Order: sequence, then C-alpha cells, then structure tokens
Amino acid sequence: MPTFISPFADPTRWNFARAPSVTMPVGTRYAGHVMPVVRATAAAAEALVCPTRAMLRITDVTGPPALRFAELEPMAFGAPAVARRLTGGIPTLYLILDGAPTLTPGTGDPLSAGDALLTATAVSFGLFDQGRAELDTAAALQNLVDAMTAAGDTAAPTAGTSAVADLITAIAGDITPSPMLVLDTAGRRVRAGSFRINRTGGAAAIDLSLDPADDGDLQQALSRARAGDPTLPADLTGLGAGASIEQIAPVPGAAQWAAFANPARTGAAPFDMGSNRHFTTTDLHDWFPAQDAVPTGAAASPLQRFTKGNRITTFLNGPPYFDDLFAALHAADAAGGGVHLAGYSMYPGAPLIKRRWNDDLGTDLSISAADNRAGAGDVPVTLEQANARISSAGQGGRFLPLRFINSDDLSAVTAVEILVVHVLGMTLMILNIFGVRFARMNTAGIIVLMAVILTNAIIISILTANGAAALEPSKDAVDRLDGQGGVSEARLDGLPVSKDDNPLVDGFDGALNSLVFGAVFGALERFGAFHQKIAIVKTPADVIAYCGGIDLNPDRIDDERHLAASPYQDTQIRIDGPAVRDIALTFEQRWTREAGAASPAIATPALADLPTSGTMIAQVARTYPQARAAARGLDFAPQGDATLVRGVLAAIAAAREYIFIEDQYMTPPPVYRAAMVQKVANREIKSMIICVPNVTDQPFGEEKRNAFIADLIAADAGAGIVKVGYPRQQIVMPSAETGAMQGKLRLTKDVDVGDTEIFVTPQTRVPATPFWLSVGGEIMRAYDDVAVPLPDPGDVNGAKGLQVDRGADTRITAGPPTPAGASPRKHKEGDAASIVNLAGIYVHSKLMIIDDVYLNIGSANVNRRGYFHDAECNVLTLPEALRSDPRNTVAKFRTQLWAEMLDLPYPMSEPILRDPVASSALFDRNQFLGNRFVPLEAMPHHLVFGAVTGDSVAGALLTSVTGLGVFTLGTLEREAFFDAVVDPTTDLEDRV
Repeated sequence: MPTFISPFADPTRWNFARAPSVTMPVGTRYAGHVMPVVRATAAAAEALVCPTRAMLRITDVTGPPALRFAELEPMAFGAPAVARRLTGGIPTLYLILDGAPTLTPGTGDPLSAGDALLTATAVSFGLFDQGRAELDTAAALQNLVDAMTAAGDTAAPTAGTSAVADLITAIAGDITPSPMLVLDTAGRRVRAGSFRINRTGGAAAIDLSLDPADDGDLQQALSRARAGDPTLPADLTGLGAGASIEQIAPVPGAAQWAAFANPARTGAAPFDMGSNRHFTTTDLHDWFPAQDAVPTGAAASPLQRFTKGNRITTFLNGPPYFDDLFAALHAADAAGGGVHLAGYSMYPGAPLIKRRWNDDLGTDLSISAADNRAGAGDVPVTLEQANARISSAGQGGRFLPLRFINSDDLSAVTAVEILVVHVLGMTLMILNIFGVRFARMNTAGIIVLMAVILTNAIIISILTANGAAALEPSKDAVDRLDGQGGVSEARLDGLPVSKDDNPLVDGFDGALNSLVFGAVFGALERFGAFHQKIAIVKTPADVIAYCGGIDLNPDRIDDERHLAASPYQDTQIRIDGPAVRDIALTFEQRWTREAGAASPAIATPALADLPTSGTMIAQVARTYPQARAAARGLDFAPQGDATLVRGVLAAIAAAREYIFIEDQYMTPPPVYRAAMVQKVANREIKSMIICVPNVTDQPFGEEKRNAFIADLIAADAGAGIVKVGYPRQQIVMPSAETGAMQGKLRLTKDVDVGDTEIFVTPQTRVPATPFWLSVGGEIMRAYDDVAVPLPDPGDVNGAKGLQVDRGADTRITAGPPTPAGASPRKHKEGDAASIVNLAGIYVHSKLMIIDDVYLNIGSANVNRRGYFHDAECNVLTLPEALRSDPRNTVAKFRTQLWAEMLDLPYPMSEPILRDPVASSALFDRNQFLGNRFVPLEAMPHHLVFGAVTGDSVAGALLTSVTGLGVFTLGTLEREAFFDAVVDPTTDLEDRV
C-alpha cells in the first residue's frame, strides 16, 4: 500500500468541475485561509476513503449552506521519506460535505489508508500544505505524487482503492484546460488586475483582466475573452516556447516573477512562461523604497534601490558570526587583503572565538598572548591579532569606533552639578549591589534613577572637557588598532547632530531647564551616535560584507543554549554579491568625512566585479539625521536619510500573514505605531509576534513600550493575533566556576504557606538580591533582605533573612493558575534551598521577518533614534523565488530563530515550525512545559529607572533627594527628558 492513495475509491465514477475557493472555518487547522477545491459529483453514492494514515477532525458550519468539513491530518512520522521531499510539508486533506452526513469514524479517530469514511453523491475536495499556497488542486496532488516517486514509494494500491495519479488523471480529463494562476508573496491568488501574455512569431499579445468570478485563474479570463474573440487560443500553455507574461495594471515599478513549481526560474517581466501554470509575483518597489540620501552636489543617490544575485548568510547569536568573521579575516591575511569595520563598541584584545574548549573568553589578550593561542597558520582569536597579520601583508584595516565623548562646550556645568550626578549615580549602583529594592514602581511620582550608561557618559564628557581624554571608552580601540604595521588607521567617529536639530526640544525647554541637571544636558547637546555595525573584508578571492546588531564585544559570546550568567541574543548577516558595494560605500563615505585624505584600505568594488550567483534581492537601507544647520549635516546625506523607515513601513503594508519582530526597545514613533495597530485592527494578518527584553534600559522606555503594547492588545480585541513577550532562561543551577557550593543553602526556620520571609544559612553563600531560589521544589524570588536576620547559633556563618515573593506574586507565569513548581507549600527547618538562574535573555537583535519572504536585519532599533536621529544601517531582503520556495533563506532562518525562542531542538523541529501561522500557537506554551518565550506580563518586579518612595531604604534616600527638588519628575518633565535625551528625533520625521 502506498503512503497516499486517492480519497475517491474509484475516481472514474465521479465527475470533477471547477468550484469557488472556500474560506476555512474556525476549528480547522487552516482557519481563515482560502483553500482551492474541486467539486465532485456522482450518479449514485460512491465510496470515499481515508487517503493516508491520519487523524480525523470534523467541523460543522451551520450555513447557509450547511457544510461538514472532514479534516484528515496525516501522521507525518509515518512517511518521513515523503515528508522530506515535500518543501511545503505533508498536506492536510479536506472533504467538504453538503449538510451533515454521518461518517463511519468520529473526530479524533486514528485512521489508515483505505479506511471507509462514507458514501456520497457530491463532495468538494481540497488540500493545503504548510506553505498554504492556493495551488490548483491537481497541481498540489502532483507535488505529492512527485515526492512519493522520489522516495521510492511506488507500491500499487490495494483492491477497492486507487492511486493519487488516477485522481489527477480524472480531474485533468474533466477540467480542461487546467487553471493558470498568479500568486502573491503570501501564496494567495491574485484576484484582480490585468496581465499581458506575449506570444511569439509576430502574433498579437493577449491582454486579460481578472474578474472576482475567475478565482485568480487567467484561463477563466481567457475563456471570457474568447467569447468576444473566437480567434484567441483556448489554452495559454499552448502558445509555444518563448511566450511570456507580465502585469500591466496596476503598473508595477519593478516586477519580480518566479515559476512556482520551479524556484530556480526567476526573473523580471516579461517573464518566460515555459510550461508552467503557477507563477508568483510582486512589485519590488512595494518592498524597497527609492534611496533617499543624495550627496551634496549629486543628482541622485549612489546607492542602489536593490540588487539581485546576493547570497545572504544568517547568524543567530555571536559565536557563529565571530567564527565566520574571523575565518574571513584569516583569509584576508594575504596580499591585497584588508578590513573595514565600523561599530558602536570595539574590544580589540577580547578573544571572540575559541581554539580549545577551555579557552578563557573573558580576559583581554595582548598580541603575543593571542599568538600563543593561535599560531600563524591558525584563525586569529582577537581583532588586534587579526589586523596585525593583515597589516603585515600590506593593506591593513580602517576602523571607525564610536566617539562617545561628543561635546563642544561644558563650561556652563558647575562642579556641584558634576558632584550630584556622580554621587547619586554611584549611590544607586551601590544600593543595587547591596540588594536594596527599587521595584514596586507605579507611574505616579516616578523617580529618575538615571541610566547608568547615560550617567557615565555625562561624567566622562565633563571630565573630558577638562583634559581627561583618556576616559573616552573607544580610546583603547584607537590606540591599539591605529598604526598597526604602519598601514592601519583608526578614527573616533562622532555624529554631529545636536539637540538644536531636535524639533521636540523646542517645546520642552522650560521643562528641561527646571531640572537640576538642566545645565548638564544643555552643555552636552549631542545625544546622537553612529550606531552602524558593519564590516567589509577583502580576501584574495572576494569582497564580503557583514551587517547587523552584533558589535565586537565579549558580552555577545552566548550561544543558542543561553546558559551565560547574563544571557544575550543577537543577529547578523553576511552578504556575498552586489549589495556588498553599498555596504562598502557606506563605510567609505564615513571614512572620507572623518579621515579626509587618508585613503581606505579597500576600494569600494564596482557592481560588475561582484558575484551574482546568489538567490536573494537586497537593499542597503540607512538612517541619517536631518540637521538644521549645514555645519552639522553629513555631506553624503545633507537632508538625512529616511530610506530605512520607509522600507519598514512598506514591508508592514505588504504583510499578508504574519509579522515577527525582535527589538531592544520597541518604543516606536507615531507613524510606525499607527501602521502596526492598523494592521491588527483591520485583521490584515493572522499573527504578530514581538520579542523584546524583559527589562528595557531606556529611562521611561517601559512606559512608552507598554503604551504601544496596550494599543496593540486593544486592537487585537481578543482575536489572538498579537503575542508580546521576552525570552527567559530555563531553570539552571549557577555555574560551577563560581564555586562548587555557591548557592547551596538550608532553612534555619520553618516556612508556612503564607510566609513572605525565609531564613537561610550559610550567609556567605547568599548572593545579593534579587535572585531566584528553589526551596523544597518551590520556586521563590528573593527581592530584599530582612532588616533583622534571625541568627543561627549553630552556624558560624550566621543566617540571613530574605523577603520573598511566592506563588502568583513571583509573576513567573502570566496569570493563573500558578504552576505546580511555584505553588506555596510548607517547608521544615533544615530543608534544602538552592539558588537557580532564571534570567531574562537580553534581546539586542533588531530584525523583522514577514510572511517567510522578507527579512530586515541591522542596527536600527524601533524608536525615533533608529529611524530619524542616529546613523543606522540595515539590509532588507527578499528571495528571488518569492513564495515558490518554502525553504528559502528567510523561512529557514525564521524556523531556526523560533526553535531557539521555543527551546526546541533544531533542525529536528524545522518541520513542525514550517507553517508560521499554525506554529505561532507554540508561543503560548507555558515555560514549565519547555518554552523560553514568556508573555511580557510574566515579569517579576524589577529595578528599572523608577521607584515609589517610602517602602525601602532607597525610598528614604530618594525622599530626601526629592525634598531638594532633584529627581521628582511630573509627566511634562518625563516627556521632555525622554524626547530630548533618551529618544530624540530630527526634522526627518516630518518627511515620512
């Protein structure tokens, strides 16, 4: 018996006809999707059988008309060889019955191929694979037959049943000519528009307009046209070699076509039809906006709107990216080799790859120490070591680390203000170290606990103005990379945009000046940054480029297991092909501006010199600010550059099925916010998943982020489209590197179900709060110390009292019921207590994936900085085959990323994640069932830029400081601080 047989026991006894596509009802796997079907009728009741090993699910629609959907979900593990050869996965088969006839089996029954279902005189039949493309039914069945043949599954069906090929023959005999379909990037039929079929041999072209009744079938449109012109051919595939197709209305700016059954056949319009009956197409201008930045004196942007033939390699987390980058740097250690690197942070002596399993990646290495790890023939382990070798070969590198200290005049800042900022910042950090609780915050009376990074930047800037240039964070990178081998050069690069270029500051001057630190912010002026993270490497064989969110920073060395004490997730891509030119040009423009006559190490390659063997379309899209004064402008983008934000908005508009986003901040500007909310409110997509860090490190960023999420949830209105959460470690024990007994404790006092204080010993093994611990199998969260600990006379280390959250108060899950692992219970003196790691995985990635065809990766966060104020670089991509290849680069990366988010083994889990809409339900799994993704509301109280006074030592301190008028901010001041310092903008926002 073959794996699949025809559901019609004898197809020759049925008549098949075209039928309108059916919207799948709630209760079916593909609810809401439109499935093509054929209508089958018989003169007498004929047998319908199960076509494969499957589970039956029955869904009724009351109508009118009343219908019964018999969904047959194949057991894929019973046909692994066939499943591997189906790019869209094993299809689900449907029999749609008139009324509510009785089936022999019932819902949930397991069935085998050939099992009787019922007899009927009429039925509609269709099938959907995980690609959900609206294919002609016979074509979808042919894909199944081809996979079975390739798998050697050619056994004859048993008596009383028939082969799938017999069904295809019967359908093709009744439905002639077969449909010719045009699909969009989501695999849906294009049901409107006009197309031109170009014939060969001098014959006139055929213009066809689709009518809704055509159900996307150009053959139906041709049949209508023949009624008025009988000289037209009857079948579009009988036009001979060289016939082509193109869309003529609406007129595309740049059409991309692909043959659905043959993903290798792609191209622009007019597109050679060959013998294909299914095509997929899109207008590339709907995804890639025109390049916005026109250099001073130029007539147009030198960057390409998009290029084809690129090979895109994706990297999930730092280690695979570092391995690839350093292998490329090793290959560049040759005549003509070189490297260009621009980043937010650079650690030239940090070892970023391992030569041996026990290599220490946390220690800065000199070149000699690095050489001890990696000899001349080995891949280098640090940037400094790699560049030393490249420099010795003659070309060297060019490096643009960010100039953090980017101020002109700090003379207005008084010594008292310096002291207040410094002392308060240090005090808050010290209180944090000692476990003082800043949580339990509300929006009333929020206290600015100045962002540590921002505080440090202010202090450093002030000191720098007084001659302390050594405190520039990027100084070490410049000192160690500049001049290597006598050929390498490094320059600090600061963005010239200032607060005077921010229109939101205009209305908030009074609010800012009311702050005790008003002079500090006024003197700093420049809150922008060159945030791009790009690299170009030239080897004897090629020039390649990298772009994404990963800096050369040792804190990015965390792999897919996320077992680090401070787990980290990020993404990067490598580009081989024509798009390398625009990455290289982006660096060259910045280098020329900063270094003047100093020549780059790598000449920007010409498009003609780059390979085009890849299969991806790519656009290099950037953000540059629009300065109000020419002196603060960038000569290569004097009016700024809005290409990136326009590309993002275009992609949101083009989404048809799902949007997946990872972002560090997710505090979007109004135009982005409106586009996303509209997408949900209008039910234009079926799934929107947003992944962020559990704690944002933007002052007041959480307020902004939560407001946006609230808008999305309101637009969702219970439809289940929107999921917002953060990734969290599974429960793991502390690393043995900190000591074999670290975190091993015992109770010194009984604990009752309602107790919120516990006492543990030995005190020397208790870390600073907050932390998670397991007491007799119950997960608790210690958030503060008990003021008066109860000593244990029998233990020289003494006991320590801890205030703990238990049960629902831990917020370990998003609401009731509390999982068994955190349910409060009684514990006895002497019971074991163990510290456990349950940290949020910090999402630093900046990416968007849409409909398994669109990938956007780069440095830009979803906020005003990322789209209007800072300097950013992203790469936007589409596969040339569009939706015709369900396993394209974008889809494969999405399944890998989701497997990590859901803590599923990859690539074993790839088949169950192939359908992005169905598998999005896996994000709802409870973490205690293995999920890493946690709803945002399942977040413990945390230390984030705010507290209410009066509930802790911190409250007492802050109350006293507030009494001096230092930190209490009302709504206006919070808005002013956020818009002027945290997330500024420029006039570029008004041009979008």
